[in-house]
Amino acid sequence: MKAFLMTAAEDSINLLFNEFKFNTWEDISPAIGCHTFDVVRLDENGDCAYIDDEGLYQARFFWIHKNYPTPIANNALFCGTDEMGETVDFKTPLEVLKESIKPVAKSELYVYSRANPDDYRPFFFTEEELGIGCGEADCGFDCDYSTVKAGECQCYNNKHDEMESRCPV
Repeated sequence: MKAFLMTAAEDSINLLFNEFKFNTWEDISPAIGCHTFDVVRLDENGDCAYIDDEGLYQARFFWIHKNYPTPIANNALFCGTDEMGETVDFKTPLEVLKESIKPVAKSELYVYSRANPDDYRPFFFTEEELGIGCGEADCGFDCDYSTVKAGECQCYNNKHDEMESRCPV
């Protein structure tokens, strides 16, 4: 299967992406350098990231994806899933993936965590980058970030509920 392995450069600021092919789930832990792994869904198309399940215990670096609300620690293996939850080739182009991820400095994480947010993305991405708003022309709400965050945009809520119901992972 075609996937992308993301690691940090020695400076922990620059993220490196390499194409990675694997055959079974047993290849995942050694690839991302962990004992146990978890998966986070990143896109409606089934793309996800295998991450170090114990990454916060020995975090070397952090990163955040525009479709996931909290920073994630350490390396990741990006791949796709099908409607049955089986691992398949990663569908998102590499350039789009790179634009969707930003490194998070430990000092930034410390400062922003003091606000105890449920969603860290507004600290790292603009509303335009996040695509905040439901995008429906006939939506009766002004779907800026605060409206969506408050759960007041019914169009966005309906799309989110429908996406979660199709989540194979």
